[in-house]
Amino acid sequence: MLRESMGYPSTECKLCECLGACKPQIEPYFQQGNELRFMIVGQDPAIYDKPNRVKVVLMLDQPNSQLSRWLRGMISKDKFDKLTLYATNTVKCLLNKPPSSDKKDGLKILRPYFKNCKRYLIEEITLFKPDYLITLGEPAHILFLDICQEKKMIKRSMKDAFTGDFINVNVNGTKFKYSPCLHISTYRVADTYGKRIDLYKEQLSAIVNTEKKVY
Repeated sequence: MLRESMGYPSTECKLCECLGACKPQIEPYFQQGNELRFMIVGQDPAIYDKPNRVKVVLMLDQPNSQLSRWLRGMISKDKFDKLTLYATNTVKCLLNKPPSSDKKDGLKILRPYFKNCKRYLIEEITLFKPDYLITLGEPAHILFLDICQEKKMIKRSMKDAFTGDFINVNVNGTKFKYSPCLHISTYRVADTYGKRIDLYKEQLSAIVNTEKKVY
């Protein structure tokens, strides 16, 4: 099965049961494409509206879902559909409510779950061997830094970390280029990021047009 071959936890994972989480019922997303290997890491599977709709990470199995259309639009639909792509979340369990519902500190809710889940993310990266990896939103970026060898060299806040460019990183001996990405809700109102957004879209366009590995 895909989840086992990629290092994603099985539905019988019980690591988070003591924290009151559901079992990891959501499937990772994978599409076989060209030589370029692209990885997207979201925060967690929980959503506000009808959470039972989520069957696959980032709902990428549903081309007409809001996030799926946004990603395809940002990267370019034709190129997006040709990538060898793997999508996962920092926290695998479908939590009872979205951590973002805590206006003060949703990251505080996620951390104890990620303490268990990060072993899976490390294995997923090791097995998939991405050329490029992006995290969606500030919480996913901050949690990702916990497993990144260069964490002391990368800014934690999205305001400082989102430069519009990709940097070389190393996770468990796997080297690739990384950048955080604004989440869809932030991207729409991110006037303060100015030219960095334009640079980021230019970088993505250049990346997907290479269709080749970088390492």
